[in-house]
Amino acid sequence: MLSVKEIRNKLGLTQEELALKTGIPRDRIAKWEQGKSSPKTDDYLILNKVISELDDTNLIIGTNIRKIREYLDVTERQLGQELSASEEMMKSYESGKSRPTDKAIRILSSYSGISEDILLQRIIDISEIKCSKFLGDEIRNAIELPKEVVLGDYSKNPNQIKFFPKMEEEEIQCYFPNVNAAAGLDFLTSNENDKIPIKLPNVDARYFINVFGDSMYPKYCSGEIIGIKEIEKEMVFFGHAYVIEMEDGEAYLKYIKKGKSDEYWNLASENKKYEPKEFHLSKVRKVFIIKAVITKTTLI
Repeated sequence: MLSVKEIRNKLGLTQEELALKTGIPRDRIAKWEQGKSSPKTDDYLILNKVISELDDTNLIIGTNIRKIREYLDVTERQLGQELSASEEMMKSYESGKSRPTDKAIRILSSYSGISEDILLQRIIDISEIKCSKFLGDEIRNAIELPKEVVLGDYSKNPNQIKFFPKMEEEEIQCYFPNVNAAAGLDFLTSNENDKIPIKLPNVDARYFINVFGDSMYPKYCSGEIIGIKEIEKEMVFFGHAYVIEMEDGEAYLKYIKKGKSDEYWNLASENKKYEPKEFHLSKVRKVFIIKAVITKTTLI
């Protein structure tokens, strides 16, 4: 028979989460794991029931992940980059052997247009998936970046971001440490001296700026760095995320959706607590497509 800690690890739950799912007080679970007391038969029946329910849930969400991936026509590795999961972990998700993270489930819900509850409760039909097939093109064309990026001293990390003091103008990529693609109207203007020349091979982005705020969580998380490149307004696909610079100098990191007419855009957030805002195209100065996302784990 598995120990309580082994059961909890199998389920991928903390003591608090196990307590919530079983109705067993957390301090009692802690005492079991510390060997200070032992579960009774009824306690094990409750734990085994939770294991059975979660195993069923894992199979359901695993099947739904496979259906969404096949709809987008992407590989396990390509979708895994979007979910911060390795190819091996994606295989484990799809087979029902392990449960995706809450963040991965939120991203899948956002991509498919299907609620998290439905993704976890029943197997979906492909006809229910509401996302554009263009999303698959974006995922397939994404560049796989190092999992850990160090900005600063790269002597111990030669394959990570490197700084080049002298480059031709057309080759320069710049990181702006004081510029945020804010989750609202917070756009911090950077002084010319604050930009840092960098070079990421095979990444078609000109500028790198910070994500700040929670309006686009979990698609883009505060503290991440995004690589952006200016495009023409005519190249915008509705339903995709962009950085939009307004004529008044403010900027948004938002989904662009069709407005009340062809002359208007609706700028929408991932986080539903933020209301969408509509703007006339004359108010939009520049649009930047997002070409890369970097998780900033270390800053020197």
